[in-house]
Amino acid sequence: MGGLYSNEEGYPYVLQSLDFVLAYFLVLLTYLSFCFWITLLIPKAGLVIVGLFLYTIMFEPFLGIFLENFPHVYDTIRSSVSLLPVRSLYNLIPVPFPKYFLREFQEYVGIRETVIVLGWLAVNLGLSYFILKKKDW
Repeated sequence: MGGLYSNEEGYPYVLQSLDFVLAYFLVLLTYLSFCFWITLLIPKAGLVIVGLFLYTIMFEPFLGIFLENFPHVYDTIRSSVSLLPVRSLYNLIPVPFPKYFLREFQEYVGIRETVIVLGWLAVNLGLSYFILKKKDW
């Protein structure tokens, strides 16, 4: 539908920002592997759902704000806030709302953020494998 009413034609325009689709797939895969690891760690489904909701919405954002703004925190800890699991997922594909307020925003997928998310994916899958091997399912 968009191709019919667009002034631009051709596949280069369609494939121009395909890296965002791959990055979104990586974000989903990493978050779902994180959820799988937590599910293996805590056997009660209700606790897992509430715990993931609270961690994603409350605990990690407040921890990040606290570590970034508290005056007695070392600079190395302050700079490592972007390494937190959910924060690294948010940093891979930033929300494009600043574009609508005439501010600059990131129009590419950064390699540093991709490496951090791949690291969390490896950690989550490794811990899941370790728990499954330990429980001998």
